[in-house]
Amino acid sequence: MKKIFTLASMFLFAGWAAMAQNAIPNPDMEAWSGGNPTGWTTLNSFVPGSCTQGTSAGDFHGGASASILTTKNAGTFGVVPGTMATGTLDIFTQQFTGGVDFALRPDSLVGWYKYVPQGNDAGATVNVFLLRNSGNDTVGVGNFTALVAQPNWTRFAVKVNYFLTGDPEKAIFIATSGQASGGIVDTKMYVDDLDLIYLPTVGISNTDKGSISSYPNPVVDKVSFNLGSNNTAKVSIFNIIGGRVLDAKLSKENKTITIGHLPAGTYVWQMRDANDNIIKTDKLVLTK
Repeated sequence: MKKIFTLASMFLFAGWAAMAQNAIPNPDMEAWSGGNPTGWTTLNSFVPGSCTQGTSAGDFHGGASASILTTKNAGTFGVVPGTMATGTLDIFTQQFTGGVDFALRPDSLVGWYKYVPQGNDAGATVNVFLLRNSGNDTVGVGNFTALVAQPNWTRFAVKVNYFLTGDPEKAIFIATSGQASGGIVDTKMYVDDLDLIYLPTVGISNTDKGSISSYPNPVVDKVSFNLGSNNTAKVSIFNIIGGRVLDAKLSKENKTITIGHLPAGTYVWQMRDANDNIIKTDKLVLTK
């Protein structure tokens, strides 16, 4: 299972402020305390200056303040991306903890950013993870990645992809100046005015979901799928942090795939019909 934010998660997060239900903590980055944006935790105690308040002209989009995340050299730990977040990913259990209370299903995560990479650095991110069951179940993920320099304030908008039905219980927001490895010192990501967009709920088709399933579960190597009334389908496998790790085409005659090469853990599978409509999402446990 790909471990993103691995180094950062070793040091985040001592705690998080209690925030209002269904709200991004301090989304305009106006409030700061102890050198951190209020409601967020950072790597500043370990890597000073990896998250700073931007108050000079051009450093913020709205109001009078923004967060500036800077990739730094952390000595024996190497180059570390500037990171701020409202929860943590345990690198040993690959489970999320913490976050803010959140029980809605937004369509998109939006906000404003500037990205000033050094050299060929790329990959600053702003993410939201919607979770329930104490972080064991990933309901949805929205991930924005800045791949090229953007010296001017620019609006981003990224859809939240849902893997499970029902409402989440927690939301974890994370922003970084780059990926967990391969970054270049002094790369900067400016973040301001985050928001969530909600669209009217669209009815979900009552396809024969009851007859669509995976087996065995838990699985050791090969997993098979019942397609219900569908002659063909596509299945995608996601890890618990929303990363797509496998895609496969299925049919009545060829409905078994091999996943034994993946790390043991909890995954989510999502099946789509021939018209690319999502017809079922469910959990899958891989053991060794």
